[in-house]
Amino acid sequence: MNHKITQIFVPNAVSAATSTFAMAEKSVAAFNADLTSNLGATPAVPASFQLVFGTGTNNKYGTFKTGVIKQSNILSVTKTNADLTVTQQVSYIGWDEASAATPVFKCDEEYVVTLKIDEYWSKGIYQPMIQESVVVKTACCSDCGGDCDALSAATYMTAIVTKINASPLLSKYVVASLVSSGSNYGVKLVGKALDEFGNACVPDAVPYVFNLVRFKAHVHAGPYNTQDFDIEDSCAAWTITYATPVKYPVGAKAAMAEMERNYFTNNLPAVAEARYYWNPIYNEDANKFMYVPTYTAATGFEMYEITFLEDSPVGFEKKTQNTHSVILLSEEGGAGEAAIRALINALTGQSFVD
Repeated sequence: MNHKITQIFVPNAVSAATSTFAMAEKSVAAFNADLTSNLGATPAVPASFQLVFGTGTNNKYGTFKTGVIKQSNILSVTKTNADLTVTQQVSYIGWDEASAATPVFKCDEEYVVTLKIDEYWSKGIYQPMIQESVVVKTACCSDCGGDCDALSAATYMTAIVTKINASPLLSKYVVASLVSSGSNYGVKLVGKALDEFGNACVPDAVPYVFNLVRFKAHVHAGPYNTQDFDIEDSCAAWTITYATPVKYPVGAKAAMAEMERNYFTNNLPAVAEARYYWNPIYNEDANKFMYVPTYTAATGFEMYEITFLEDSPVGFEKKTQNTHSVILLSEEGGAGEAAIRALINALTGQSFVD
């Protein structure tokens, strides 16, 4: 059986130490395959190497190390830049606060506004996409006092807003509001920031449990009861604008701390004692080896990931080959940011830039 093992290092400098035990805490270095020689800050794409992360000279188990990384076994090398901006999806039905696209309402008409919501956690438990409709009915022609082909758009757009916000299901995921200017009217829909349980959350506080809420809006002349809006044509008279996509922080400190804790035990020696005593869930002694919280990281961490295949034991070639990856988190704007990037580029032949 093949497995993927992920390690995570959080360095602030590149070490020039000639032995792994002499490496300063929170430093990283590339050594040759048998760990007898530091390859330097910018080695010329070595045929093989090991990445070593310093944890201090008083650490009982020494430094954290990857296995031997052979150039021929590297599957991918990626860099992800930090971006801490947060936006929720914003969409408009009708006027979008810029272009004139107000629907025209006539007497004896019915419109069905349907929201199809695609949110991360429902897919995770194989729940079908959430879909719910609200209906607005215009005044009867027999009750119309005149100009029946141009009823008040404000009245019915307001009714759509009211019904969406009053829906127990739709109001859980979106907030509707009326936007207007002169004779232009529209419905503004804004997605909510939710956690994995569907409750409101603060994005900056728990970015690692965000529920990625996306939605599509459809309008049809009623009565309308289709379940497949991907092949049906929406009402041509109504303009729907998708203005802002959903975006959650990338490289945020709180999220990276959670990721470090999740992968922590993969850094430990393969001995039962280490995993028993250093389990971060049960033993607070492991907290001193959680390095993300020691950084300010006001603008987050950039992330490098080297994914490679481990050599199989002799006699089991290609039968138990595991995929391994090592993640290096580098503080954006940190003193060692450029040196760490230069090391990764030199080791892998990449040309990453800030």
